[in-house]
Amino acid sequence: MERFQDPERLAALFARCRIPERLPWTAAYPWTLQYYEKGEYLCRLREPMESLYLLLEGGIQTSLTNAAGRTRLVATAQPGELVGGDVEVVLGNIQATTDQRAQEDGALCAALPLAEYREALCSDLGFLRYASRRLARIVVMNTFRATNDLLLPLENRLAAYLLSQAEDGWFHGTLTRTAETLSTSYRQLTRVMSRFAQAGYLRRTPEGWRLEEPDALQALAESVEPSRIL
Repeated sequence: MERFQDPERLAALFARCRIPERLPWTAAYPWTLQYYEKGEYLCRLREPMESLYLLLEGGIQTSLTNAAGRTRLVATAQPGELVGGDVEVVLGNIQATTDQRAQEDGALCAALPLAEYREALCSDLGFLRYASRRLARIVVMNTFRATNDLLLPLENRLAAYLLSQAEDGWFHGTLTRTAETLSTSYRQLTRVMSRFAQAGYLRRTPEGWRLEEPDALQALAESVEPSRIL
């Protein structure tokens, strides 16, 4: 991790992500820029949570790994999003509640040390309103996601995921990450992908997976509750 002060760049990145208008409470605090390389962790489960993080460039993956080594992808974040620290502030917890690491292009974040500013954040109505809305959305999304995982076959969930992630009829996601997102094994995922290809729903190419029969996939996806409704 590289930490540095660059007020002009910080202001430009905040403006690009519309932080001042979307998150006006951030103006009250002295943020520091921190860069994480691909695969580098911002925090690890049950280890000290040092900062509140705003993602400004790149991507962050939030996940949990059990004792057997199986990983579940909990969420991914886009620039402009708060990616960690709010749960710990609200709970008064000094330990991280998830693993968070930088994705392929690394991650540039604005960081605020919790040891110094936790009490101020707990009294900041602007931050608390934002955190409560964000955490409420997460609860709703995770409820739908858990219901889908428990009650629906992988075929239905995979069809919905492919449609939601496709761009111009192409799916470019990695199967490892897809398996983590759908809470299944890589082997089971590849079996279902192969069945979809044999049925003519998908076609594998060097560029990715082409969705040949989106209507057929949509029919399978109809029973899947959307994970993002708010």
